Amino acid sequence: MSSAPADYGKGLNSTRMRLSLIFAALGGLAMVLTALPGWLGHEIPQFQVRLGLAALSLLICAALMHRISAGLTGPIRDLTDAARQIAGGNLDTDISVDCACDIGLLADSMRTMVRRLRQAHARITDLANFDPATGIANWHVLVHGLDAHIDSAPSAAGSVFFIDVVELRHVLERYGHDCGDQAMRIISERLLAVTPMATIEGNRVNAGRPAGRGGPILARIGMKDFALHMPGLSDPDGIRRLACAMHAAMVEPVAVEGHRIALTIGVGIASYPLHAGNGRFILRRAALARSQVLANPRLAGTCVLDQPMLDVLLQAEATERELREAVARGELEVYYQPKVDALDWSLAGVEALVRWNHPLRGVIEPGEFIAMAERTGIIVDLGMFVMEKSVRQCAAWTALGRAIEVSINVSLEQFQQADFSTTVIELVKAHGCPPQLITIEITETIASTDIAMVRGQIDPMREFGIRFAIDDFGTGYSNLAQLATLKFDILKIDRSFVAGLETEGAGKEVSRSIIQLGRNLGCRVVAEGAETIGQVSAASALGCDEIQGFYFARPMTLAAFEGWQHKRGEATSPKQAAASGTDHSTRHPARSGTTITASAPAFPDRAEVASSRNTAAGR
Repeated sequence: MSSAPADYGKGLNSTRMRLSLIFAALGGLAMVLTALPGWLGHEIPQFQVRLGLAALSLLICAALMHRISAGLTGPIRDLTDAARQIAGGNLDTDISVDCACDIGLLADSMRTMVRRLRQAHARITDLANFDPATGIANWHVLVHGLDAHIDSAPSAAGSVFFIDVVELRHVLERYGHDCGDQAMRIISERLLAVTPMATIEGNRVNAGRPAGRGGPILARIGMKDFALHMPGLSDPDGIRRLACAMHAAMVEPVAVEGHRIALTIGVGIASYPLHAGNGRFILRRAALARSQVLANPRLAGTCVLDQPMLDVLLQAEATERELREAVARGELEVYYQPKVDALDWSLAGVEALVRWNHPLRGVIEPGEFIAMAERTGIIVDLGMFVMEKSVRQCAAWTALGRAIEVSINVSLEQFQQADFSTTVIELVKAHGCPPQLITIEITETIASTDIAMVRGQIDPMREFGIRFAIDDFGTGYSNLAQLATLKFDILKIDRSFVAGLETEGAGKEVSRSIIQLGRNLGCRVVAEGAETIGQVSAASALGCDEIQGFYFARPMTLAAFEGWQHKRGEATSPKQAAASGTDHSTRHPARSGTTITASAPAFPDRAEVASSRNTAAGR
């Protein structure tokens, strides 16, 4: 350019100054032309002379102004066209206007703007396609490249390695995320060193190639997960050799911020087109193989997907899809399993349990879908369905004078919902249900996951009157001192310990300890999963307050429960009638007004139980 930026629009470079000078010059020219005949001594009539000179002056001024305006509007037009191209996304537009006037200053400012836009666009593109911590490609680039490669040729084949850095979560918890990111960068460099890319720069080159023409790509697809796309690699021996090289690269501990950290990887491998036909599904298949590695140490850190595993995945995908639809279609149903008093076998309450009435497979037990519901987030809607149905039914029983306590299981995912306690309280209020008849059961593991979060949910519900139970007690690794601060109302002994009550041993001693702990904490103790007369008798002899299990009744539909209770003559027992005012923090006394009829199914003979109880107590 002809001028430095500081000279733009100054002095003679000023458009205003130039126009002023032009008009001054034109005025002078008109005066000269008007006086010219006199200077030349011509004798021409004055009117004709003045008219001719005026016309000539106008023509000259018009010609000069046309020339000047062209010089001004041409660069402006060029800048306008350039601005339109830039606005359309073409940041390679050339701004060729170069002059020292004000328009030149505008052109130079536009060049600066475009240069900065290019830099910002490059940065945004980099952030959108590459992991900032490691510098390698991200999930988007990997899947897009996979899809493009598969679509580029019908015969395209290759493999995807899903790589899980197993211990990284512990690194994050102990040393922080910065340390974790540094470890992931070192690991990515080691993995790349055993692949054709060799370095992070080589990996970026492959990632930047046109879709469908890229080579192998390593991508970070999660906090502790990588994925490697190896187009053309489908030979089983070649796949295993590369996996072995990856494991060998991880033998040396990773040095981060003065720490030497031993890290291992779990590698799951899927191939296309054998296992899937698009990027997302191939990744999911490889992730399934990786999950098998974590669950089975005998696989030595590597698992290549096979047909049985694929069948499991396809079934799980179908089940997940059907489960989402089942919640919306109302295929879920709440079953009720009775809990009986350990002294007189009167009804102490029920536990609400969900069943799935599948249109083709019939009734599906929760063991087949609850874990999936928790993993996919469906449990939040499913759990609220059970909560609403259970509270509604408890309120209906109460309206009929049958105060039956209902226990409802709640998952960690539900507890983590910020408005969970408020929602439950509002639900109980809306149905007019006595809050003391609702017990929420959480596992020992949930209770000890995040004490502050759990207490934040429990406290307002307890203040409202809702009771809480720890389910499967004795199977977790909880801090008893912390659990004691949560003030639970009920401890449920896990069925694995109840199963050992009939014989002397660790199971019986653990149960005895839990019962004593429950008494010390002022809790009721429930023996869960009692299936034999010996277990029932031992639970009673050891001092359990309530017993639940198949020996008395399996989980059943509402109609079946009503029939079960009618056969026992407990349509309205004294305990139920008084339940809303009963203090459940102590053991329940025997209810003399309750009649146990001979027709009650699966109930032991009293003499038989008394004998078994004496034996269990060691008397």
